[in-house]
This record gives sequence, C-alpha cells and structure tokens, in this order.
Amino acid sequence: MNLNVLGIDLAWKYSPERSCLTVYNGRGLRYYFLTTDEEIVEKIRENRGPVGIDAPLLVKNNTGRRRAEKSLHEDGLIAFPSSREFLIRKFGCVRGEILVKKLEKIGYELTTEQKENGIYEVYPCASIKRLLGLRRLPKYKIGSKSKRWYEIRELHKNIIEILGVEFALPNEIDKACDLIDSCFASYTVYLHMKFRSKIYGNLKEGFVVVPQNYTAKYKREKHYQHDA
Repeated sequence: MNLNVLGIDLAWKYSPERSCLTVYNGRGLRYYFLTTDEEIVEKIRENRGPVGIDAPLLVKNNTGRRRAEKSLHEDGLIAFPSSREFLIRKFGCVRGEILVKKLEKIGYELTTEQKENGIYEVYPCASIKRLLGLRRLPKYKIGSKSKRWYEIRELHKNIIEILGVEFALPNEIDKACDLIDSCFASYTVYLHMKFRSKIYGNLKEGFVVVPQNYTAKYKREKHYQHDA
C-alpha cells in the first residue's frame, strides 16, 4: 500500500487538550500530538491521504441523537449521542465541523465514497469491538492507572499485529490512549478504502464509518475478566 491513511483522535474542545494524528501507509506508522486546527491541517497537507476523524463532523439536530448513533446502537455499538445543543454547551463548539471546513479549503471533501481526499467520521471504540470480536469495550479509558495501562498494552499488541508495523507507546497514559484511538481510526479508513466497511447514518444528517466485521484471527477469546 503506497497510499497514506490518516487517523485523528480529535480533542472535542480547544486548548489545552491535544489531538493525536496517525499516518499509516502499510510500511510504517508516524504519529503527532497537535493542539490547533492549523497544526492538524498542516500535517494533513504534508501527508496527503484520506482521513478518519474521531469526532462528530456533521450535526444537524439541535437535540437528541443522530440517525448514525441510533443505527450503531441497534448493532450493539453504543455511541455518544451527538446534538448541537449538547456539544456547544459541553465543548463550546462542534469542533469537527470547523475542522472539516478548514480541510475543504485544501481540497478535502466530507464523503462516504472511497476518495483519496475523503474525510470520514470514525468511531475507534466501535472499530475495536468489531475488529477484535468483543462484546464489551476494554476499559482503557477509565479505572485505575495500572488497569488502564494493562488494557492499553493489550490493545497496542493487537493493533501492531493488525497493521503489521512496530511502534512504541508514549510514556504518558492519556497520550497512549489517544494514540490507540488514532491508530484504529486510520485502520478503519484503510478498510473503507478497500470497501470493507459499513456506513451508519448518511451524508445529509451525519455518518460514521465502522469496519464491516471482525477478523477472527484477532479475536481475544479470554478477554478481560471484567468483560464477562
């Protein structure tokens, strides 16, 4: 694969929170921790390729949830309900929409089609469950630091095997967590470009791209005691 595929674990509000951007091309993986939209846009400009963003990118509804979240829920993939009122109240803006507009200025396009300049909303938590064949999401974002690190390292092993490339985790736990999400975001785009994805929602009201089904070889049969 010569094409770069990019994944972004986007902070839903502006500074001081950082976002993680991953660039994967089949031969290697690079990642960057970035703060501003301008930094993100510049890195995407430098590493052209389709990009998956873990954040709501199109939110038309003022309250409630989008059709995309409802459809995910029906498939057993519980998603954070997105509405304009909630996102603006909680985070001050719909940052994903703002970033999309800035990317459109450098030739990108929000689309469900397989395009090298495509922008896609992705959901790493759903990708993890779907790719690893899990009933419940590993608790890598909550709980004690020791338990979180255990979960993160297990997911790190999984994504290394899936991507076929080696990379080290950051020493800071939250950065390591963000990197895991951005890796699964980029791999979701990789699968989408190969027509191995499912679209939840639509381009008019907002959509989410998720891997079509899990790869049995990565299924974690004895996954986490608290998953039972």
